[in-house]
Amino acid sequence: FMYNQLLLLYRRKGKTKKIAAAVHKMDEANVQPDCFTYNTLLLLKLKKGDIKGMDEIAKKMEDDEVKPDSNTFGILARGYLEAGLTENAEVAMAQIESGGFSRNHLEYRVLLKLKSQMGKVDELERLWGKLLSSSSVVLLDDYLYMIEALGRVGKVERAEAIFNEMWKSKGIGRARQYNALLSAY
Repeated sequence: FMYNQLLLLYRRKGKTKKIAAAVHKMDEANVQPDCFTYNTLLLLKLKKGDIKGMDEIAKKMEDDEVKPDSNTFGILARGYLEAGLTENAEVAMAQIESGGFSRNHLEYRVLLKLKSQMGKVDELERLWGKLLSSSSVVLLDDYLYMIEALGRVGKVERAEAIFNEMWKSKGIGRARQYNALLSAY
């Protein structure tokens, strides 16, 4: 836990050399990296645009038998998309979706953002339908992410329709609700 906090601090401050030193100290202290550790390292490689490095970290994670989480696959998918490796991104996104949605639907939101970056309107609608059918409660943030995703792909009328659904279901009381719709324009 302590090492992960250090890694997080160094990542936020942009101290990549200190991250390498902290990882080396983890090895010396015989502290096994966990999923959070690997995700932090993946984010560093993503920031540098080092796809090969991301793949190496993912392979090491697999070799160390550390189970990746949806965040891991989201980071990989983002990196692959930025590198133009659409097929690899699709595989990573399939891994996210196969895990199902947690109570706070973070996986769903990651998928919406990634699919909208790819311009996949049909996939956005499929994910929205899946969320509506599988969840007893649609959260406010679910609506906001869908509205923003639809805006990214140019489906303003559909974003307005989702906004109206949100209005009926959740009411309007926050500026970010309007900001989501404004971002669609």
